[in-house]
Amino acid sequence: MLQSIRDRSSGLIAKFIVGLIAITFVITGVNFFVTGDGETVIETVGSVEITERQFVEALDRERRQMLQMVNDPAAIDETILRNGVMQGLIEQAALQNYAQGLGYSVSDAQLDAVMVQIPQFQIDGRFDAGAYDRALGQLGLSRLGFREELRRNLLQYQVQGAVELSSFVLPSEVKALSELQNQTRSGVFVEIPVEPLIAGVVLTEAEIEQFYNETQSRYFAPAQLDVEYVLLDSTAFLDGIEITDAEVEAAYAAEVDALRGRLERRARHILFVGDDAMARAEAAITALDSGAEFAVLAQEQSDDIASKELGGDLGFAPAGTFVPEFEVALDQLAIGERSGPVETQFGVHVIELLDSRAEPVPVLSERAPRLREELRETAATRQLQERIEEFANIAFSGTLSELTEVFNVEVVSVADVPETGGPEVLSSPAFLRRAFSEEQRVSDLNADAFEVEPGVFMTFRVRNYRAPATQPLEEVKETVVADLTRERALEAARQIADEALATLRENESKSSLEAALGRPVIEFVDVPRAGNSDVTASRSRVLFEIPLTADGSPALGVSEIGGNTVIATRIDRVGTAPVEPAVLAEVQSALTRFRSGQEAGEYWNDVLNTMRPMR
Repeated sequence: MLQSIRDRSSGLIAKFIVGLIAITFVITGVNFFVTGDGETVIETVGSVEITERQFVEALDRERRQMLQMVNDPAAIDETILRNGVMQGLIEQAALQNYAQGLGYSVSDAQLDAVMVQIPQFQIDGRFDAGAYDRALGQLGLSRLGFREELRRNLLQYQVQGAVELSSFVLPSEVKALSELQNQTRSGVFVEIPVEPLIAGVVLTEAEIEQFYNETQSRYFAPAQLDVEYVLLDSTAFLDGIEITDAEVEAAYAAEVDALRGRLERRARHILFVGDDAMARAEAAITALDSGAEFAVLAQEQSDDIASKELGGDLGFAPAGTFVPEFEVALDQLAIGERSGPVETQFGVHVIELLDSRAEPVPVLSERAPRLREELRETAATRQLQERIEEFANIAFSGTLSELTEVFNVEVVSVADVPETGGPEVLSSPAFLRRAFSEEQRVSDLNADAFEVEPGVFMTFRVRNYRAPATQPLEEVKETVVADLTRERALEAARQIADEALATLRENESKSSLEAALGRPVIEFVDVPRAGNSDVTASRSRVLFEIPLTADGSPALGVSEIGGNTVIATRIDRVGTAPVEPAVLAEVQSALTRFRSGQEAGEYWNDVLNTMRPMR
């Protein structure tokens, strides 16, 4: 089943993997790159268990994503977050339980086959264990956790793929959609620009006041405040930090020592799985002792899909990449030596150490400038951490001026900051939530110091708060007059267009229409939806908004373009542009994809609604 889905056009499995990468942006590795012990089960849905580790990892990922949006841990409601994550895991488990109940499964070999195909996690065209470990480390995901997530998604995808494969569209549907997409329209229209009519609008004070009273929501000013604030980050300490040559040299020496101890080893292996794994491994060792080529034997006999085509080559990997038994065996080998049978949770391995290397060490002259800056930045960050409490104490009991004297920072004053956000840090949700809270805006005290951005600490004082209110007419009268004037001009244009419809209905030829209307008339022939050289796309769109008549008689309508132009239109004829067979095939393919996706989504919603009570 998985293979049939993988072989589909445009690679449905590829689309799935792209979606999966967008969710997790990481890939683990081949089968034996997994470790795990007994786990605590916190919930069961059918036959599917939800473990404490799964919950913790999902909670951590969700929290990271929320912090990227709100940038303030205090803004996250932990109860809502935890409940939402748990509910999501339960729904996933319900779908997994359903798929397994239908007899679908994903083997370790199938997981490996999917993993190693993703180019984002390959180096020189093949899966790299180092890239795998680094990616997991960056996101804090366990190897086992990602494999479980991938397995769940593949299970769901198998069922979804079966539903999608059963979808079809009728030739009549393809024909109807193609004709609709390639419809053309012919007729005439006349444009009434709004701008020339503005000069003829005359307003009385009573009309202006009435319009203002009826549309006061347009002139509603949000809450605003004036604020003074101080920011503190590590740059405040950089000027006072000097790094000596001796410190640079010491740091360089430490880097060199660390790099020298960081060996990468390149190994290859042959993996045997099954009840006869040990016997097959011993037979392979005998064959190797008799002169058989390791790479050839791996290609012929290894059960590791990821490496067998490479002759069992696993590439260079740092210590700790593999399961403990595998690592112990590598530690005991010299370059060129082979192991005996090595048993792990994944089977029996025959391992050969091919090479080892240390990471390259840059020369001091190349590394020194950047290393000096790194040392300065580290020292400044350390000073910031050491003095954050002092900053917070002064913010709590002192004045902003004291902060400028102690930390040599600047007090910044900004007026009229709206509750929707001001410039730079004043748009931060962390600032806005605090500044516009009732407690802060009426206190006339400094706000408690907080981290407004990563590594940037802030305190502020609200100087003047103005509640949201409708702006007085005298303050916005110019805007009110402009709005009402344009609205009256637009109404006049609509009235002219409505009167023009009667003329369009009674007169056929362009010349007679122009004579009756006193305006230019545009005649259009076989205009497609996207427009053409005679009719712009914006005008074509309004032509296709006019409903057609049931009896095929001319259709009339009035439309607007951006509030600047009103158009009176008569549609005389509807046609269909010629469609090439290749285009028709694209329409069929697009409609099939849409139908299959729609039906698959509806199917999974039904499944989820059915499975929810199963706890």
